[in-house]
Amino acid sequence: MSNINKIKRGDFVRFLNEKQEGVVTDITGNIAHVSVEGDFSIPVQINELVKVEQHNSVKTEAIADERASQNIPSGVFLAFERISDSMLSILVHNSGCDILQLAWYEHSQKNYVLKKFGEIKRNESLVLYQINLENFSDWPEFVIQQNQLFNTSNEEPVCCVKRFTFHAKSFHAAFKHCFFLNKQAYLFQLYEKTPLPDVVKLKEHIFDTTQAAPEIRLTKPNPVIDLHIEKLAPTEASRLTEYQILQLQMDALKTAVEGAIVNDMQELIVIHGVGKHVLKNKLMKYVNEITHVNIKCLPADSVKYGGGATRLEIS
Repeated sequence: MSNINKIKRGDFVRFLNEKQEGVVTDITGNIAHVSVEGDFSIPVQINELVKVEQHNSVKTEAIADERASQNIPSGVFLAFERISDSMLSILVHNSGCDILQLAWYEHSQKNYVLKKFGEIKRNESLVLYQINLENFSDWPEFVIQQNQLFNTSNEEPVCCVKRFTFHAKSFHAAFKHCFFLNKQAYLFQLYEKTPLPDVVKLKEHIFDTTQAAPEIRLTKPNPVIDLHIEKLAPTEASRLTEYQILQLQMDALKTAVEGAIVNDMQELIVIHGVGKHVLKNKLMKYVNEITHVNIKCLPADSVKYGGGATRLEIS
């Protein structure tokens, strides 16, 4: 069986040619998009990856030390625990109120199907049911109704509804240490308090009319942008520090990407070189933080650009 058939979305993998590892968030042909440390995705040829059966890279001692040094988070948490390669167990944990009344629905088309309901005491968990990770693209919208009960409280009682429609990249990027399972799981927070706005700063912002809004001009960039410092600042390159070089490169990248989006460009080639992948990783992280448009990072033509370029597909 080929490596392409072995590796699938949700697998934890290790790079063969680099000291990196992460979770496969998507697969396009023979390219796997791997979410690495820092929650950004890197496109990698599948034959350059090896599947790791368990997250052995996470040391138990380090996790124990981390838990000992941190307070248990307060709130309502949702976890998808891997119980096999393809099956997940869904759990809700309450560490935010004395009693949590919860109803869990699956929403598809016009129907809301009640899958589980119950009460969860403080610092306890409720197992809902199991779901197949291989059917991720067919998962319905999840609707969670919560009613938080306190024996005594100086705050108004809270009852809220939370909706979840998961996307592959953000779902698999949430694979982290789960404090109430004491193991790796896909972890999300169902309820957290929204901080009150700073009224003084808000008023200053609203009523300060002394400064006019700056005019924003984003010209259409060239379809190929070269981030080598010799191209960006040929007369200053020898005098710049590594930090200054990286800042100039990222500024040029952001200007080009923003210009491409505004001008409805569908593709942008970014030449970043090979090196130690610092600039490439920064590029991936920046692009993955853009949420108002869909941008895919794919390897550019290796014959034309020598493996040191990334093609951004904008849609």
